[in-house]
Amino acid sequence: MAAAKEQKNMSDSLLQTKLFLPTPKQDLICRERLTERLQSGLQKANCFNRKLTLISAPAGYGKTTLTSQWLAKVDFPVAWLTLEPSENDPTRFLAYILAALQTISPEIGISVISLLKAPKRPPQELMMTTLINELSAFDGVLLLVLDDYHVIQSPGNHEMLNYLVEHMPPNLHLVIASREDPPLPLARLEAQREMISVRQAELRFDVDEALAYFSAVARLDLTAQQAGKLTRRTEGWVTGLQLAAISIRSIADRDAFIESFAGSNRYILDYLFEEVIEGQTDEMRSFLLQTAVLNRICADLANSITGRSDGQEFLEQLERSNFFIVPLDQTRGWYRYHRLFADLLRHRLDNSEYHAEQLHERASSWYAEHNYLEEAIEHALAGQHWDLAGETIESASDVMLRRGDIGTLLGWCRRMPEEVLLSRPEWALVLAWPLILLGKFDEADRILQQIKEMASTLPDALLAQVVAAEAFSSRSQGDMERTIELSKKALSLLPEEDLSSRGNITLNLGIITWHLGQLDDAETALRDALGATSATGNDYAHHTALVFMARTHAARGNLSAALDSVEHAIDMGDRIPTAVLAHCDKAAILLEWNELKPAWEHLERASAIADIIQNTEFIAACSVQRASFHLSLKQLDAANSALEPALAFCQTKDIPRLTYARIKSLQVQLALANGDFETADQIHASIPLPHDAATFTRFIDLNTARIHLARGEMGKARDVLQAAHDLAAQSGWGYALHIIRVLQALAAEDLDRAINFLRPVLDEGGSQGFLRVFLDEGDEIKVILREAARRGVAPSYIGRILNAAMNSASTIPIHEGLIEPLSERELEVLRLVAAGMSNRQVAEQLVVSLGTAKSHIHHIFGKLGVFNRTEAVTKGRELGLI
Repeated sequence: MAAAKEQKNMSDSLLQTKLFLPTPKQDLICRERLTERLQSGLQKANCFNRKLTLISAPAGYGKTTLTSQWLAKVDFPVAWLTLEPSENDPTRFLAYILAALQTISPEIGISVISLLKAPKRPPQELMMTTLINELSAFDGVLLLVLDDYHVIQSPGNHEMLNYLVEHMPPNLHLVIASREDPPLPLARLEAQREMISVRQAELRFDVDEALAYFSAVARLDLTAQQAGKLTRRTEGWVTGLQLAAISIRSIADRDAFIESFAGSNRYILDYLFEEVIEGQTDEMRSFLLQTAVLNRICADLANSITGRSDGQEFLEQLERSNFFIVPLDQTRGWYRYHRLFADLLRHRLDNSEYHAEQLHERASSWYAEHNYLEEAIEHALAGQHWDLAGETIESASDVMLRRGDIGTLLGWCRRMPEEVLLSRPEWALVLAWPLILLGKFDEADRILQQIKEMASTLPDALLAQVVAAEAFSSRSQGDMERTIELSKKALSLLPEEDLSSRGNITLNLGIITWHLGQLDDAETALRDALGATSATGNDYAHHTALVFMARTHAARGNLSAALDSVEHAIDMGDRIPTAVLAHCDKAAILLEWNELKPAWEHLERASAIADIIQNTEFIAACSVQRASFHLSLKQLDAANSALEPALAFCQTKDIPRLTYARIKSLQVQLALANGDFETADQIHASIPLPHDAATFTRFIDLNTARIHLARGEMGKARDVLQAAHDLAAQSGWGYALHIIRVLQALAAEDLDRAINFLRPVLDEGGSQGFLRVFLDEGDEIKVILREAARRGVAPSYIGRILNAAMNSASTIPIHEGLIEPLSERELEVLRLVAAGMSNRQVAEQLVVSLGTAKSHIHHIFGKLGVFNRTEAVTKGRELGLI
């Protein structure tokens, strides 16, 4: 239900007329020589033989008409999208592609829509990979058309399209119609026979086609000589021929008219356009000029613009006359002018008696009244009607933020004078949110401060939104205490029925209080967040709340409840970026239970998602968890290698303090395991706040005690551990208490005291399956456990622990043979690595992004069971792969 609701909300906010596959008129000249070429060799069984069809030529050569003629004859589903400049926003571009694909199947793209609705827009590769996987799973073939692609100038959109082409599933074919070649590897695609193109020279009408057009379509009785001269003068340019046909109807001396023009297409176009316009009635000329500001026209809108009541008659007359008008739906409700003709009309409008600003205002009002808010905004901005634009942007902002159209929303705000936006607090807040989400904190904070200066006149609901924005900004900048204060204040001001806002704020509050170890407050906030995000269908926030609820349970020592929550999160799929954390956390639970193989598999899955997402913090989280895994198994070289990406993150200036502390804490443990006490001391002294490396015990510093234990300073260790015990007991950190008591047993003065320290762990830990808290401490703890069992203390549980201790690292298939066959692309990457290429050089060689190259290399490491490039090459040679 939630997925269906998401899809409906997304599609309802998009213009369905852009998704209409134009129906070719019955009296059009059939261009069989081109349609047969396009169709030839395209398909076999349930897949396509090539990836791309490109129809590229200047304006007026009939690209759209040819494409619709061809596709009218195919027997597989077609998704059509006519692009406009507003689709340069990458989120909007992808949303329209999804909407087009969903005309074939409503299930395509559901996962990507959830990603688009995330508070912070996920990386493009994650969204495109998710989409490609959904397309691959579609039962059948499908064809996607992107018409007028030349309006797209955004590098981000070009990258998305390139990624789609590079990884295109065999059941998908892409058609691009454009006035210019898109920035894709066209030469390589043609060389590999993965693309066919039709260009200007092939689209030109020959004399026979021109004669057939004048006779069958234009209903003109021209001689072959006259048709030939027109064809040569226009160089077969379809629009030139069409304009000439309209103009020549009223000309007595046709031969003289044909001789009267020559030169470039632009000259011919201007000449013939004037002839066409002057040949219309005054009423039709007025209608054309006033409606020129519209990207699409219906009768009611045209009537509102012109003040007439017969707009439908004018539109039907234009269509009957083979004028430059294109129907956008089957019912002839919506039309648009041919792009080239619309440009000429708008140029003529600038020199007419009509004022474009007034026409834009009328159009904006009509669109707003009919709930087409985006069109209303565009017209209000074009006409510089700032009050109308501000009100409409405010009305649309919530939907835009939910949909992830942050760039579009900010772009609208940037087109308004800032003093106008700041004149009303509601409009200023609309500007602040996209600035915060895009990390422009200084500008956002300045605007929020200006809004707060109006605090005495603000209603509580609006003030709550301002405070919530401040809280989100503070959290993004790492100020935890201020974020808690602001979040609580916002919740006190928000009405109970505003579930969406309350859900986001309580989630924010739950995450922060969890990081501070305030588990009761965290659980309360996260439960509220789960309820609100479930009710509002916010999958991203709901998934995140599940992950942190699992961490809350685990931190208390309730691993079974933690597993239940994290599995609910994993069941939501890997489409949500926080799936990285879910897999990492399940791996941590399974490692504690000594279920080593499934733990490693979840770490591999987490790393694969993190590599696609290219979120530095998530990559660091995977690095720490993998290193912890190897440290538990005493694989110290592998642990050091696994921690390298996280340590590299520590060199950046933007690393959060908590993340830095966690990484450095694990580095201390590795130094101790290597017997390097001096390094351990130095690193430990550099950690800015008390912290532990383990996911579920990170609120406390256990390394001070570990250092004293390693140095044999038992008295100091006992003092530190007692203080830690008291803090953990008071805070409800059950997981940490188990570890502390085990360490206290190792630091005890005698065996009796050691066993007494272990009794609570042995009494409570068995029901939750704790094993690694004992096993990670080595042989010394086994001596104490054996004596405890001999004395009748939890002998069955201790037996399980000691049996698990026999399960060594060699049982994990991460260093044995080839775990899973390498794909052809992975073999190619491995050979390039063996040739000494860097990740960037591999990406350039394969014409893929750097993130994609890294992802391939990471998958190779996992399949070969290695941890660096040198090991990968060595293992590849051993197995005869290179």
